[in-house]
This record gives sequence, structure tokens and C-alpha cells, in this order.
Amino acid sequence: MLRNTPTETASPGRRIAMDRSNPVGIDADPMPKEMSARAGTHLLKRGEQQCQGSGPAPLAIFFAYHVLWPQGFGGRFDAVSAVISVAAAVALFRFKVGVLALRGACAAIGLAVTLTTPLLR
Repeated sequence: MLRNTPTETASPGRRIAMDRSNPVGIDADPMPKEMSARAGTHLLKRGEQQCQGSGPAPLAIFFAYHVLWPQGFGGRFDAVSAVISVAAAVALFRFKVGVLALRGACAAIGLAVTLTTPLLR
């Protein structure tokens, strides 16, 4: 039976939150930590099994397609994005520029091109 105390033990090791905002004693911890840890491990193993054989290449192809052809293959090819991508690859692999600095520089260049292109037309 629930009493009107700040917390009440529902079963050994489990507590029910009781306060004025929670008068019916909704279980504050719906799943014990041991069960949630096991469930998380199970989901990770299941995800690994589903993703076997895939790697970063399909993700890179997905992003390259959407960056270089923003409207799909039927639309125009974005040459500015291609030039920025090739320059970023050279800076990353040849000159060993840091990833975060490179991302910032590419973002700044892309923003500058986006903002100045309408002014040039």
C-alpha cells in the first residue's frame, strides 16, 4: 500500500517517486539498470549484425551524390562543391590539416560563395 512519504520502496532495490507532483507513485525507474544494460548490449549486437559488410564508403557515396547533384542526377552538377571537396581532400591527406579546422574553412568558403553569387549576377 502506498503511503504519503517522499519515497517508498516498491520491491527490494526499487524506489517509487512520491511527491506532490506525483501523488499516485509512478515508477521513477521503469527498468532496472541491469536489464537496461543487457538490452542495450543486445541492441548493439543486433545492429552490428545488420550492418556487416558496410563501411564508410556507402555513406560517402550518399553524401557525395547529395552534395554534387542537389536536385538529383537530372539537375545541375554543383562544380563549386566539387572544387571545395577536392581541395579539402588534398588539404586533409597531403598537408595533414586538422579535421575541425578544415570543416570550418570549407563552411566559410561555402557560405562566402553562397552569399556572393547573387551579387555577381
